[in-house]
Amino acid sequence: MSTTPDPFITDALACAESLAREAGALLMRYQREGFTIDFKAAIDLVTTADHASERLIVGALGERYPAHIIVSEETRAVQIAAPPDAFVWYVDPVDGTTSFAHRYPFFAVSIALYQTSQPLLGVIYDPSRDELFGAQRGGGASCNDEPIHVSTTRTLIESLLTSGFPYGVHESGDNIVEYQQLTLRTRGVRISGAAALDMAWVACGRLDGYWEPVIAPWDGAAGALIVREAGGRMTNYMNDDWLPTTRPVIATNGVLHEVLLESLSV
Repeated sequence: MSTTPDPFITDALACAESLAREAGALLMRYQREGFTIDFKAAIDLVTTADHASERLIVGALGERYPAHIIVSEETRAVQIAAPPDAFVWYVDPVDGTTSFAHRYPFFAVSIALYQTSQPLLGVIYDPSRDELFGAQRGGGASCNDEPIHVSTTRTLIESLLTSGFPYGVHESGDNIVEYQQLTLRTRGVRISGAAALDMAWVACGRLDGYWEPVIAPWDGAAGALIVREAGGRMTNYMNDDWLPTTRPVIATNGVLHEVLLESLSV
């Protein structure tokens, strides 16, 4: 059910959308002109484009909203003793860095604003396709200003799902069994490497569901609101609403939520 837009949130959403597009244009310039790669772990990459995108977004948000807290992937600046009613921005300057580094066109910029653990707005921008997914709490979800809705798929065997693996999968094997089992019970499971876009594609009905055992706050903060505002559900493995403090995630069109939870044996 839609509600009367809050002028502050509407303004903040417009700001986030503008910054996401600006950061996306920056990323595409790096794709054309080149970038350097460093390693946070054996297969956990970070590029000069990640840092440049983060500086752009975090710098602008900090200047416009100096009293707000900003949590971003590369700096991971977190104010642990934040007041319970604090405004907190979650920023992923490049979701899908490995894809970006390989010039595989499935990466995005993700920005969200929360207060008291409640999502107020979410923006996910795919610069390769020039698709801007956005949502304001109570205002529905959109892609390039056109309303979007989750799919109506009712059974697993008719569904197309997506998932991901933690960077330590080489050692732990996390999610391999679940991936295999659900591949056999669906039309297929896609692995994109960009959690935010996985959620955006669930929201617009291109995918019917998404799960992943471990994600970071900035991975899911925007997608959680966009999926819900598009009519879907996003929870943890205990079927509680997903929050930025949550590690596992399941996002679906709603109809498939219970059966997907059961299929993951959680």
